[in-house]
Amino acid sequence: MPKDSSEAPKISYGDADASEYIAGLLARTKLLYGKEEPAFVQEYQEYLELTVQTLASENTPQNIATLQRHLRSPEDYHARGFLNLPKRPQDALAGSQFMEQVLGVDLDKFQKNPRQLGPLSKIERENAILEQIELGNIPDFLRRPKAVVIKGPGGGEVKIYVMPDYIAIGSNEDFVRVPLSPIIAQALAQKYGFSLPTKTIVEETYQQAGKRVVGPSYSHPAEFQINSAFLDSAGFYLRSDQDIKAQLQGVPLGTLVAGGKKELVVSPSVSGRQASEAIDFYGLYGADGIPIQRTPGHGRECGYRHTEYALGVRFVSPVVVVTKSSGERAVVRMDEALRDPEIAKMISRVERTEEQKNFRSTALDGPFDPTTAYRQKPPKGQNLPKEPDAA
Repeated sequence: MPKDSSEAPKISYGDADASEYIAGLLARTKLLYGKEEPAFVQEYQEYLELTVQTLASENTPQNIATLQRHLRSPEDYHARGFLNLPKRPQDALAGSQFMEQVLGVDLDKFQKNPRQLGPLSKIERENAILEQIELGNIPDFLRRPKAVVIKGPGGGEVKIYVMPDYIAIGSNEDFVRVPLSPIIAQALAQKYGFSLPTKTIVEETYQQAGKRVVGPSYSHPAEFQINSAFLDSAGFYLRSDQDIKAQLQGVPLGTLVAGGKKELVVSPSVSGRQASEAIDFYGLYGADGIPIQRTPGHGRECGYRHTEYALGVRFVSPVVVVTKSSGERAVVRMDEALRDPEIAKMISRVERTEEQKNFRSTALDGPFDPTTAYRQKPPKGQNLPKEPDAA
């Protein structure tokens, strides 16, 4: 297992004053959170390591002023997590309010009739979802990630941090999980500096989840003729969310939850534009613990603008902590990790199947460059995340 944060190497940067500034941030982190949340202390240290490493590789002055501009305080990182979205506004819409007032779901009629398209077009609906995310209107529990440790086939391990559940709109008390199209999900990741998972990360998250749920599926033959036109609709977003919540009764918020959605992933099938309209997803687990959706390069009938009730997005921290079998430790960015053949052996392998329920192949699904995935031009009228503010 990774070493305790107290054993982590000292972070050096520039002159003695700059290094002392970093040490001061860590000391404050331990004072504020060390007793109640030791895992956060380690997470924050690893964030500092990666950020300082990145700054050192760039042509920036190595001094305290640079660190003050680029390093987030422990209080800010604790409040907003790696997502780094704005804090949720006090007057933000609750999830049910968003569904009713913005997406147009009639909540009074919903229990008898979830087949509600709402008044917005598909593009307008996604623009509305994107606006809420960029306002910071997501439940606070999504901001505190969970560590997932992946063992390598030849020894060693990789630790990553993932959102405990899928992206949602609203408060802790009233939220609704919503899909994002691949192009918007990747654009958010590019803007805010986080990542999308691989199939292996989705699978390991499921295996290590504190609560596994069975993914609701509404396209089976008994319902397909009735529901096919509504699978990508506001009403079915809410229907799927409520069916997942029904399986989470009594489960504390912030528990690592998995299985309920097919998760948007990056893979060689959608990197380097090998398939112009391909997308890739993995998950929506059945009662047998096997993912129902795992087709690579699923594509042209839906493509980069695909959204539907079953599609979920779980963002991943850019911080990857690699511990080799020799004990050597390194902190790298997720995109760098997936381009590295040795690390990719751990975090981008081929998934399980019905024929191989208890064994996952060591064959590589990488290495590849995940930043090249889902970068097509959006359709007319679809918004993209605003450009990040200048540092």
